Amino acid sequence: MMLLTLLAAPAFAQDSLFDTLGKAAGLISPPPDPPDFVKATRPVKPAEEIPAFATPQEPRSKVKTPAELKAMDADLERASRRQRGDKPAPKPRRTP
Repeated sequence: MMLLTLLAAPAFAQDSLFDTLGKAAGLISPPPDPPDFVKATRPVKPAEEIPAFATPQEPRSKVKTPAELKAMDADLERASRRQRGDKPAPKPRRTP
C-alpha cells in the first residue's frame, strides 16, 4: 500500500505528503464545488500579490505655518490642563 502511495505521488504534485497519503487511503475527499452565486462574485483575474518586505510610501505632509503651529500648541496645552484638572490659564491682558 505504501509503495503504491509513493508511486502515485507525482500525480498529486501540488499536495503535501500527508494530503497524498490521506487521499490514497480515502480519508480526504476533494472539496465540493462552490454554489453559483459564489462563482459569479469571484474576480475574473487573480488578486495581485502584496510584497511582504517593501516599505510603504510615506504620505506627503504639508508644512505648517508658524501661526498653525502656535494654534496647535495652544490646543495641546489646553487639553493637557483639562486632563490634569488645572484651572484654565488666564487670558493675557491688553495694555492700551
